[in-house]
Amino acid sequence: LVVDAASLGGSGAQTVTVNLNTPLPAPGNDTCAQAQDITPNAGTSSRQGVTTTAEAANDTQGSCGGYGNDLVFKLTLAAARDVTLTAQGLLNFLPALYVRRACTDETSEVVGSCQMGGTGPVTTTLQNLGAGDYFIFLDTQSSSVQGPVTLQVDLTAPTLPPSNDSCASPVAILNGVSQQTVQGTTVGAHNDVTSSECEGVGRDVLYAFTTSSPQRFKASLSYADAGASRATLQLLNAADCLPGGTPQGVTPVACT
Repeated sequence: LVVDAASLGGSGAQTVTVNLNTPLPAPGNDTCAQAQDITPNAGTSSRQGVTTTAEAANDTQGSCGGYGNDLVFKLTLAAARDVTLTAQGLLNFLPALYVRRACTDETSEVVGSCQMGGTGPVTTTLQNLGAGDYFIFLDTQSSSVQGPVTLQVDLTAPTLPPSNDSCASPVAILNGVSQQTVQGTTVGAHNDVTSSECEGVGRDVLYAFTTSSPQRFKASLSYADAGASRATLQLLNAADCLPGGTPQGVTPVACT
């Protein structure tokens, strides 16, 4: 314990009072092995819990951050649902939220689930989550900030995926024409395709065309509104997107 003057010329008498007390116990859901069930009760669509990150350990972090004390909750879905999570920190609490399919596996984080915020609520909505177990991490942005927080889970009917959500059902384009404009959406789609060279790591939809001779191909992308999530365009060989397949780590012919 060091008493240090705040300036080079500062000095004077002080009174220092210290205490030793039994440490507070760690929260019951501080680790994956202790994940607390927060599944809404039968016949209900929401559940809220009040907890605290005080005395919890800093065990892990999400893709967007979460460098402080963290707690683990378990959500079990009997059928597909849209899931909205809301964390409201009290006092000066700075919460972070992220969701994993396998509690101890950082690579199983649900795409788009990691959110951070300030003193206001942090909310993330995950569309069309399939039946199964999910692990919700309520984290803090800094180890110096901890305290009471509420976590609310709301379940609603699933947002159904677009018809061209997978390699099994791409929308056919350029059938008998050399130019075409199509309208589409990635709302409710799954993250089926990842490539070794493009940045697209989120929800994706597919289009397909066939040529009988060499062609010069050009595609452009525009957004329905200014706030729409940015996207990439990837051109794959048909062999990389067979029906029933989920291309992972493929090398695209081109991407932008």
